[in-house]
Amino acid sequence: SRSQAPAIPQPSAMDLTSYGRLVAAFDELKLKAEDELKWEQCAPLAQRPELAQAMQTIQARFFGADAAPTLKDVLQGMLSPDASAEPTAEPPAEVMVKRTGSLKKQRTNELDDADSTALVVRTAAGSVVITWSKQDAIQTVAELRKQVAEQLSLCVDEVKFVAEERPLLDDESCAELIGGKTDALEVLMVTQQIPKLDPDQPVADQLDTLKAMLRSTSPEYQLDAATNYRKLLSIERDPPIGKILDSGVAPRLLELAQLMESPKLQFEALWAICNIVSGSQEQTQTMVNLDVVPIVTRILQESDNSDVLEQGVWALGNVAGDCAGHRDVCLREGSLEPILRILQQSDKLSCTRNAVWAVSNLCRGRPKPRLEELRPAVPVIAEKLRNSHDSEVLVDSLWCFSYISDGANHDIQVVLDTGISERLVELMNHESLQVVTPALRTAANLVTGDDMQTDFFLRSKPWDTMQRLLGSQKNKIRQECCWMISNICAGTTDQIDQVFESGLFSAMLHRARDTEYSVRKEVAFALANTSEKEEVILDKLMDQDILETIKVLMAATDDKILTLCLTFLENVSKALHKKDSPEEWERFKRVSFVDELEACMARGAEVAEKADEVMQELYPLEDETGPEVFGETAPKGGYGFAFGG
Repeated sequence: SRSQAPAIPQPSAMDLTSYGRLVAAFDELKLKAEDELKWEQCAPLAQRPELAQAMQTIQARFFGADAAPTLKDVLQGMLSPDASAEPTAEPPAEVMVKRTGSLKKQRTNELDDADSTALVVRTAAGSVVITWSKQDAIQTVAELRKQVAEQLSLCVDEVKFVAEERPLLDDESCAELIGGKTDALEVLMVTQQIPKLDPDQPVADQLDTLKAMLRSTSPEYQLDAATNYRKLLSIERDPPIGKILDSGVAPRLLELAQLMESPKLQFEALWAICNIVSGSQEQTQTMVNLDVVPIVTRILQESDNSDVLEQGVWALGNVAGDCAGHRDVCLREGSLEPILRILQQSDKLSCTRNAVWAVSNLCRGRPKPRLEELRPAVPVIAEKLRNSHDSEVLVDSLWCFSYISDGANHDIQVVLDTGISERLVELMNHESLQVVTPALRTAANLVTGDDMQTDFFLRSKPWDTMQRLLGSQKNKIRQECCWMISNICAGTTDQIDQVFESGLFSAMLHRARDTEYSVRKEVAFALANTSEKEEVILDKLMDQDILETIKVLMAATDDKILTLCLTFLENVSKALHKKDSPEEWERFKRVSFVDELEACMARGAEVAEKADEVMQELYPLEDETGPEVFGETAPKGGYGFAFGG
């Protein structure tokens, strides 16, 4: 039987529990035994109540003037008799177990034999936990810790070793520690229990415990901690993102997220990270500073676990959607490529949704990203737009093209080249307004291009769809539709003819009485743009309904709408004077604008000046006799219609 070592009295060395806490605390600093310490590194540990006394002793003993002790000096010194500021009543005999040949000889008299005991691990009470022969001792201290932990059903992090008055480091060789000793090396096992969550207390109040669990090397503790962090960060209202970041666990979460051999832990860590980067811009910036983007991008490149990939895509989508600067970080780090690969390969709907959404965030924001950075996404998103029937996939695919096409003509051409024009018109008829809105926006962007690009899109015959959308109950839809009409009317005569022949222009006139200002303004733009074509004015704009619409719009108190209406009247006046046709003037005079122009002349300088010019062109002030108008004399001192210049 294995005998228990007798208690060996010692001077007042540090008690076992305090020493274990001290070793664990220094372990958190990731220091090596030979590293020189500075008090600035140790000072935070002194703020912990359970370490305050020990750190006070360390400061006094080891940090004198210009002193630079190593970690080994400090930990070894704290085991010496003078280390404790307050000696215990009974000396802690179990702190160190001596190496004695007599104890070994109770088990074997062949100490020099290869099979003899060369290393003994004991508890603080002296009980033998494990013995190794010289053949066994070819392993490292880390492997010894793992074996002892398994034997005692402990977490590896709960097991620490002390020998020869110093803590043993994981990378040390047991064989070198034994060396040529004739006696077995006695190793003291110090157990440092990892805190566990109290089920009776809210997890949010146990962040220090969660941090200790997450920092452990136990996969079970790590997974439990990561899962609890994820749950805390998934609270819908006011998740404690700030507190968790302040606790300093973000680097550890990023570290665990890279453990490819533990996909479940990766998933939970990534989920927690994903929720952190869904916070404020400042919180997201904290994660960006920790290299969250290149780390997660590399995970997407190397992992083959679908849950991990989806969570990583989601996290990058959150970062990209935070602001243009973070979007550009994602593009620079090459995040788009693995997201597109996942989008093409995944047959999981939720993953497809997240990937398309992430791509849309990479396309979004001002200043716009460079087209060359986004070009690889165009055919992939076009394929999803053509073949998907899922509303979420359609919505984000459409927003991708809306963002890309909102720019110069070469941006528009990239979208037109995908051949999605007819699909856009089809989706403008979708039952969901969430789909209709970006479909209409993309179509409206396309007709802001040059005349050839507008013609190309108009081949998809959007007229009936646009006329229906003019009656939408959603203000934004009506505004976008009128904006699209105004852009078409800024094009060629043939394009304007199509707007009139389809009945769309007539339908748009009703929106001049719209309750929404932005809609009325776009109607005014459409009328002003149309009046820029001289041949269109006399052919189409002398219609009484159109002239009455201008009167309605001029009842507005907004200078922008009034300026657009005055532009329309100015262009009409020029065309009438150039034509110099009494018949055309007769058509125009059916609607009088005198009152409206006088009201404009009472407004601000810019509007008043323009209104006065138009008044003089259309209704010049006559002399007392006045010219004849179709055989009649204009009223004395009044405004009359002038036919010709």
